[in-house]
Amino acid sequence: MKHLLLTLLLAVAFNLPAATTVQASGTPKKILVVTTTTGYRHGSIPTLEKMLSKLASDSGEFTVDFLEQPDGKPANPKKEAPPEEKAAYTTAEAAWEIKLKAALEKLSPASLKDYDGVVFASTTGNLPISDKPGFLDWIKAGHAFIGIHSASDTFHGWPEYIDMLGGEFKQHGAQVGVECLNQDPQNPATASLPKVWALTQEEVYQFKSYDPTKVHELLIMDKHPNDKTPGHYAVSWCKDYGKGKVFYTSLGHRDDIIDPDPAIKDRINSVEISKAYQAHVLGGIEWALGLKPVVASAESPAPPAENTVIAHLVPGKIRPLLDQKLSAWELWMGVPHQSVTGLPPGTPTSPDGHKGIPLGLNNDPKHVFSIRMEEGEPVLWITGEIFGGLTTLETFSNYHFHTQVKWGERKWEPKLTAIRDNGILFHCTGPHAVFWEVWKRSLEFQVEEKNMGDLYLLSGTRAMIPVVQGNGPKDWRYDPAGELKQMGDGPNSVGGKSAHLAGDFEKPNGEWNDLDLYTLGRTAVFVVNGHVDQVLRQTANLEGKGGQQTEAPLDAGQIQIQSEGAEIYYRRMGIEPITDYPPEIKKVAGL
Repeated sequence: MKHLLLTLLLAVAFNLPAATTVQASGTPKKILVVTTTTGYRHGSIPTLEKMLSKLASDSGEFTVDFLEQPDGKPANPKKEAPPEEKAAYTTAEAAWEIKLKAALEKLSPASLKDYDGVVFASTTGNLPISDKPGFLDWIKAGHAFIGIHSASDTFHGWPEYIDMLGGEFKQHGAQVGVECLNQDPQNPATASLPKVWALTQEEVYQFKSYDPTKVHELLIMDKHPNDKTPGHYAVSWCKDYGKGKVFYTSLGHRDDIIDPDPAIKDRINSVEISKAYQAHVLGGIEWALGLKPVVASAESPAPPAENTVIAHLVPGKIRPLLDQKLSAWELWMGVPHQSVTGLPPGTPTSPDGHKGIPLGLNNDPKHVFSIRMEEGEPVLWITGEIFGGLTTLETFSNYHFHTQVKWGERKWEPKLTAIRDNGILFHCTGPHAVFWEVWKRSLEFQVEEKNMGDLYLLSGTRAMIPVVQGNGPKDWRYDPAGELKQMGDGPNSVGGKSAHLAGDFEKPNGEWNDLDLYTLGRTAVFVVNGHVDQVLRQTANLEGKGGQQTEAPLDAGQIQIQSEGAEIYYRRMGIEPITDYPPEIKKVAGL
């Protein structure tokens, strides 16, 4: 399926000519910009205020009022200051806090009734808002909240605020150069940014109380900004909050990130980076206010089913998928077999291990999935004791997936006497627990003892495969010279849900096997230890029932690693984008 890429070009900067600005239709929206602080106060706040005023006037889409720091905040006395100086500070601070509380009455629901949104621009500390629940209810009622930089370093003791925002500042290291990966080129906040947006120097935050499944990520990093450890690090996101919308960017510490003026003192970031930052902030404001919804362009691939966003992969770079925290994944655990011991009291079990009540999302009481560090690299250890699936948080298309895998020793019911079994499910779509109360609808790259690289089709997926007849009416063997047959359920299918490879390329148990999965459009190629042993064409989901069944093209989805009754290890797991198959693969696969 050819996608329709969604693009929205924003051209916003301090010095754009009037002809290039976007004019609002109707009455401009009204925003209150808050720059008060009770903690650290950023020196770049005046530059942020200047930028927001300019974005408002240039775009014509909204106006801004400011809730600024009241005058007269006393400087903290030194530790060695005399008692009378400290007493004078306490008196002055109390008087200033009264002024601050009065200023913050602008955030009361009554005062906000004429505003469409609020911006927290590098706020910090516990701001003394008189009606905190009322403020959040105002956002939930259908208004916009925009957080910039240290808006996440605000209200650490107010969990409802952190939940609304989506994350909480934890720490930052020294200012560094970073590469931000654009996760959604369709969103106005990131539509004008490149796939990889490189910043020369910025103060980069790390977060706590952050769950990527509860937000829509816009910018991330795939390595720690300072020590470069591979992982998943958020930079900017958006989310719905009741009927309201929330946009947050952690960027905006440095003046030369915010302001494109070439004369900025000690400029390190280029003028172009500053212009891109302004477009990023403007797009976030426009999205949160409902001024710029995601719109399609006739030049781009359409997003796959379920309106998922295809993850960005950097050309020429393999993105590691394993780290100590499994931060790129979520976990779904199925129904424990009745032989499993050590479960929490009252946990439902079943005699077959796949019918009943599943443990569900991120509930792994037996630690079936975990990471071991071996010689400095993460190794995924899957005990196999309970059926489960480790699923990427992101959706992928047009990629090369590589991993190494080897079997462990243990096996479990209900497959205690069966051959060792596992699998890499790809193009996963829809909810968890569609198959055996565990796995998603998907195509499976079989990781099975003596059948490494077989295909299995789960829950209504289909593919055309060159095959020859095996030992029975539903026993089909992949053969590059065979006849192209429809595999899977539905019309014109030969009835098989699997196609077996012609040879056994697996290494002896206990040795590492190299597995490679290539997907490009609606084709896929399985490679085991350098041998092409499966080629899929015209991959699809079968939709509907009975005589109303139709094919929906399938060329993207999540990746899911199974637990299926056998101990197994994965390492060196990574993914990279492709635009064509490698020549040697293409030749052998006949593509």
